[in-house]
Amino acid sequence: MLGLVLGVVAFPVVCSAGLDAAIDSVKGKLVTVGVALVALMVVVAGILFVTSAGDAGRLTTAKSTLLWAILGGIVIAAVAVIVDLTKV
Repeated sequence: MLGLVLGVVAFPVVCSAGLDAAIDSVKGKLVTVGVALVALMVVVAGILFVTSAGDAGRLTTAKSTLLWAILGGIVIAAVAVIVDLTKV
């Protein structure tokens, strides 16, 4: 059993089934973490929208947070598709 460590999160990777299975395992776990972070940032953006109380600066921050969260989700989805398409 081989362990891949990213930051403080360890993802166990089973290499006995081959490289494709290991890549799929890592991809699945990274997509799960990424989607959770995107969901968290959408909630944070919503809270910022609600608490902006008409302040233009805070409203701009909320819009920017939501935009970057959505773009992050698009990047995560694109990377997952690219990894699936490049399987040998």
